Amino acid sequence: MTNIESDHKNKVSTSKDKLPTNTSLTPKEKEVVALLAKGHSYAEISNHLSITKNTLKTHIKRIYKKLKVRNRTQAILAVQEINQL
Repeated sequence: MTNIESDHKNKVSTSKDKLPTNTSLTPKEKEVVALLAKGHSYAEISNHLSITKNTLKTHIKRIYKKLKVRNRTQAILAVQEINQL
């Protein structure tokens, strides 16, 4: 297990009953997470989606809130866990 995975497990629960209940991301939010997972910058993502950086930041804040995470890595790992359940 890598340090990133350990850190994630400490901050975001991995059991089904402790996962955030409102984890239904919108199609746009799923697309944003996928692009984040590929390592794209905010500027690249906003250009790709034809949205402003501020709109992208709003999408990201909503993703973090729904997943109860604090950063990109935690969001990506949380989505991967949810998809494996």
